Amino acid sequence: MTQVYDHIEQTRHLLSQIFESGLASARNVSAALGDCGKIAEELGMSGGAELLGALDAALRALAAGQGETGSAALAYCYALSYYNIVADMLIVETMAVKQ
Repeated sequence: MTQVYDHIEQTRHLLSQIFESGLASARNVSAALGDCGKIAEELGMSGGAELLGALDAALRALAAGQGETGSAALAYCYALSYYNIVADMLIVETMAVKQ
């Protein structure tokens, strides 16, 4: 469970860096998103891996001038929402087990 939580925190940190730098300027994050996606798959979080892949594709399209900012923003929101919800569920599950 610690590995899952660590992965969630690392991914949320990466997502916050993407947001802070601006979606249009987040060009060099493809490798980091790919790594996070691989770890998500290994941890059984295939939904997170798919959303990170979609975000990567949207950011690459945006960087190539072929995508729209709205599509990248939506992919970002989906990925962030997924990881926030999974983190909340993990916290609730941990609290329930400890009681």
